[in-house]
Amino acid sequence: MRPPFLSLFIIQAVFIHKITCGNAEIKESTLELLLAKFEHLEGKLKAYEETNNRQQVEIEMLKNQILQNKEEYKLRSRRENEDPIAFYGKMMNQHTNLSTNSILKFNNVVTNVGSPYSQNSGLFIAPVPGIYVFSTTIMIENRNDAHVGIYVNDKLMTNVKLYGSEHQYDTMSQTAIYKLQKNDTVSVRRHEGSQILHFDYTSFSGFLLQEDYSQTSIIG
Repeated sequence: MRPPFLSLFIIQAVFIHKITCGNAEIKESTLELLLAKFEHLEGKLKAYEETNNRQQVEIEMLKNQILQNKEEYKLRSRRENEDPIAFYGKMMNQHTNLSTNSILKFNNVVTNVGSPYSQNSGLFIAPVPGIYVFSTTIMIENRNDAHVGIYVNDKLMTNVKLYGSEHQYDTMSQTAIYKLQKNDTVSVRRHEGSQILHFDYTSFSGFLLQEDYSQTSIIG
């Protein structure tokens, strides 16, 4: 948009130009005055453009900040209102005659917030996508060896191996962190070794550390 003072100056310049063309005796001082006025207005125009450009940049920065604050508010509100997900269970009785890759069932469920764990299947089913933390503790007896693992879906991800030949009882724990999609399953399974696991001291737990909001739409 052309500044008003520039339009006025153009009209004046055209008018003086007509006079100059019609009067060869116009004084040189008049031309110098016109040139000085032009330079002055040219400087004002440059300053106007610099101010306008600076204000445009500030407006864009402010718009971006408003959008960022809006998204942060939505995410914060959602985190404050999200339901916690946590599970902890122990074996209620001794497991014997376990087949290879059989799922261990922790039927003494102490904590099952959000109901992610199924006692019937022995599966922890992720209700939402995100980062989860899991831990398992295994106890063997009668100097047996044992090899179990934490499985994500049907893939072995973490090993727990015990050599109990030197002790009547032996125990070991393992903790792992996985990024899961919604409905991914996590379980503890016998991989090889002893078919006997001691109850009560054998446990499995898991909880949601942080939900992944990039895979879910935010309304509002």
